Amino acid sequence: ALETMTPDEINRIEPNGSTALHAASFFGHADIVRLILEKPSASRSIRNKYGLTAAEEAKNVQIQELFQRQNGTNRFIGEANIEWRKVDQNILKEIAEKRKEFNVEWKNPNIDYYVNAIRRDYLDNSLRNIKSIDVIRWFFSKAAKEQDPTYLVKAYTVEADYYKVLNQQLSTTHESDRHDFATDGRRRLLQILTSHPSLERYTFSGHTYRSMYVTEDELKDYYVGTRFMNKTFLSTSKDRQIAEIFSISSKKSDQ
Repeated sequence: ALETMTPDEINRIEPNGSTALHAASFFGHADIVRLILEKPSASRSIRNKYGLTAAEEAKNVQIQELFQRQNGTNRFIGEANIEWRKVDQNILKEIAEKRKEFNVEWKNPNIDYYVNAIRRDYLDNSLRNIKSIDVIRWFFSKAAKEQDPTYLVKAYTVEADYYKVLNQQLSTTHESDRHDFATDGRRRLLQILTSHPSLERYTFSGHTYRSMYVTEDELKDYYVGTRFMNKTFLSTSKDRQIAEIFSISSKKSDQ
């Protein structure tokens, strides 16, 4: 039964070169696609032997729409209760200091030591009781086993409490000099995500779009020449229409 399947079983590539999600999407089985996508561990980014994701294999528009995250609005909307940005006169200096702190010279690109330390000091410490933590642990285990930090990015995309708690903690960590196992774990995570050479090909410099909640006072900070530092991970899109879709969804949910 799907309820008892492990993440490895859900995401397994079968002899035909596709996962169960690929097959259900290709053959137009909407109910099965919906059930699989309800599992936090179901990976949407796996490519089959044809180099396609399950969403790209969708038989029709109905199937394609199932892959749009209906409950992930806050990924593209800056939450009002999280101070995700910082503005002050010395922001460029602080940004440079943070970059230096998180930059690692990866003479050895292996990440298993880092990942195991993150699991011990962070996941199994301050995050051990959050929803779907076992799924997050699975992604971290895959990252260590396959020496692939993209699994750490995928963990953040899981629709679970992990990305919410992580962002909440990051929004306050910058203001505190406190050091403990949890902050050390987050620091190692940020070091991988911001400096590991295998992730460099995913970097982008240019215009991206998102929506945000801002107060009248916060809006005053937005003028030509202002510089901000993002303290949390912010999901953005190069496609403005995508960000607008999430903005509309947010407005509907607030009514």
